[in-house]
Amino acid sequence: MTDKRTPEEAAWFTCPGPGAVNHRHYEALRSYFVDHLTIAQAAARHGLAYWSMAGLIRDHRAGKTDMFAPRRKPGPPKGSAPAKDRARGRAVELRREGLCPWGCQIVCVLEFSRNEVSR
Repeated sequence: MTDKRTPEEAAWFTCPGPGAVNHRHYEALRSYFVDHLTIAQAAARHGLAYWSMAGLIRDHRAGKTDMFAPRRKPGPPKGSAPAKDRARGRAVELRREGLCPWGCQIVCVLEFSRNEVSR
Protein backbone atom coordinates (compact mmCIF):
# COMPACT_ATOMS: atom_id res chain seq x y z
CA MET A 1 0.00 0.00 0.00
CA THR A 2 1.51 3.31 -1.02
CA ASP A 3 1.54 6.26 1.35
CA LYS A 4 0.30 9.04 -0.94
CA ARG A 5 -1.98 11.42 0.90
CA THR A 6 -3.35 14.39 -0.94
CA PRO A 7 -4.85 17.57 0.56
CA GLU A 8 -8.08 16.82 -1.33
CA GLU A 9 -8.41 13.51 0.49
CA ALA A 10 -7.89 15.23 3.84
CA ALA A 11 -10.42 17.97 2.95
CA TRP A 12 -13.15 15.31 2.60
CA PHE A 13 -12.92 14.73 6.36
CA THR A 14 -13.09 18.34 7.56
CA CYS A 15 -16.89 18.70 7.34
CA PRO A 16 -18.65 15.44 8.19
CA GLY A 17 -22.13 14.89 6.83
CA PRO A 18 -25.27 14.23 8.88
CA GLY A 19 -26.04 10.89 10.43
CA ALA A 20 -22.72 9.05 10.16
CA VAL A 21 -23.69 5.40 9.90
CA ASN A 22 -20.18 3.99 9.76
CA HIS A 23 -18.78 6.36 12.35
CA ARG A 24 -15.94 4.08 13.41
CA HIS A 25 -14.80 3.63 9.82
CA TYR A 26 -15.13 7.35 9.23
CA GLU A 27 -12.98 8.12 12.28
CA ALA A 28 -10.42 5.50 11.24
CA LEU A 29 -10.11 7.02 7.77
CA ARG A 30 -10.03 10.50 9.24
CA SER A 31 -7.20 9.59 11.59
CA TYR A 32 -5.23 8.18 8.64
CA PHE A 33 -5.76 11.08 6.23
CA VAL A 34 -6.02 14.08 8.58
CA ASP A 35 -4.01 13.06 11.65
CA HIS A 36 -1.38 11.34 9.49
CA LEU A 37 -1.33 8.09 11.46
CA THR A 38 0.07 4.98 9.82
CA ILE A 39 -2.31 2.24 8.72
CA ALA A 40 -1.30 0.12 11.73
CA GLN A 41 -1.76 3.00 14.20
CA ALA A 42 -5.17 4.00 12.82
CA ALA A 43 -6.33 0.39 12.76
CA ALA A 44 -5.22 -0.21 16.35
CA ARG A 45 -6.80 3.02 17.59
CA HIS A 46 -10.20 2.14 16.11
CA GLY A 47 -10.24 -1.61 16.71
CA LEU A 48 -9.71 -2.74 13.12
CA ALA A 49 -7.36 -5.27 11.60
CA TYR A 50 -4.48 -3.90 9.52
CA TRP A 51 -5.91 -5.24 6.26
CA SER A 52 -9.41 -4.01 7.09
CA MET A 53 -7.97 -0.53 7.44
CA ALA A 54 -6.03 -0.94 4.17
CA GLY A 55 -9.25 -2.07 2.49
CA LEU A 56 -11.12 0.97 3.80
CA ILE A 57 -8.43 3.25 2.38
CA ARG A 58 -8.53 1.43 -0.96
CA ASP A 59 -12.33 1.62 -1.14
CA HIS A 60 -12.32 5.30 -0.18
CA ARG A 61 -9.82 6.14 -2.90
CA ALA A 62 -11.94 4.19 -5.40
CA GLY A 63 -15.02 6.17 -4.35
CA LYS A 64 -16.79 3.12 -2.95
CA THR A 65 -17.23 4.27 0.66
CA ASP A 66 -20.70 5.45 1.61
CA MET A 67 -20.21 6.81 5.09
CA PHE A 68 -23.39 8.81 5.41
CA ALA A 69 -26.93 7.53 5.08
CA PRO A 70 -29.19 9.50 2.76
CA ARG A 71 -31.90 11.56 4.43
CA ARG A 72 -35.35 10.01 4.41
CA LYS A 73 -38.80 10.98 5.54
CA PRO A 74 -39.77 9.95 9.07
CA GLY A 75 -42.19 7.10 9.54
CA PRO A 76 -42.41 3.58 8.19
CA PRO A 77 -40.71 2.82 4.88
CA LYS A 78 -42.74 3.27 1.70
CA GLY A 79 -44.78 0.19 0.85
CA SER A 80 -45.25 -1.03 4.42
CA ALA A 81 -48.63 -1.06 6.08
CA PRO A 82 -48.23 -2.36 9.65
CA ALA A 83 -51.90 -1.91 10.58
CA LYS A 84 -53.09 -3.79 7.51
CA ASP A 85 -50.56 -6.54 8.20
CA ARG A 86 -51.92 -6.95 11.75
CA ALA A 87 -55.51 -7.08 10.46
CA ARG A 88 -54.51 -9.55 7.73
CA GLY A 89 -52.89 -11.82 10.31
CA ARG A 90 -56.01 -11.70 12.49
CA ALA A 91 -58.24 -12.46 9.49
CA VAL A 92 -56.14 -15.53 8.66
CA GLU A 93 -56.51 -16.74 12.26
CA LEU A 94 -60.29 -16.29 12.08
CA ARG A 95 -60.51 -18.15 8.75
CA ARG A 96 -58.56 -21.05 10.24
CA GLU A 97 -61.12 -21.15 13.06
CA GLY A 98 -63.82 -21.61 10.41
CA LEU A 99 -65.33 -18.12 10.25
CA CYS A 100 -66.59 -17.00 6.83
CA PRO A 101 -64.77 -14.17 4.98
CA TRP A 102 -67.52 -11.65 5.78
CA GLY A 103 -67.44 -12.60 9.42
CA CYS A 104 -63.67 -12.13 9.44
CA GLN A 105 -64.12 -8.68 7.95
CA ILE A 106 -66.69 -7.69 10.56
CA VAL A 107 -64.51 -8.93 13.42
CA CYS A 108 -61.46 -7.13 12.05
CA VAL A 109 -63.39 -3.88 11.65
CA LEU A 110 -64.62 -4.17 15.23
CA GLU A 111 -61.15 -5.02 16.59
CA PHE A 112 -59.20 -2.41 14.59
CA SER A 113 -60.40 1.16 14.25
CA ARG A 114 -61.36 2.37 10.78
CA ASN A 115 -58.70 5.10 11.01
CA GLU A 116 -56.00 2.52 11.56
CA VAL A 117 -56.98 0.19 8.69
CA SER A 118 -58.07 1.88 5.50
CA ARG A 119 -58.61 0.47 2.04
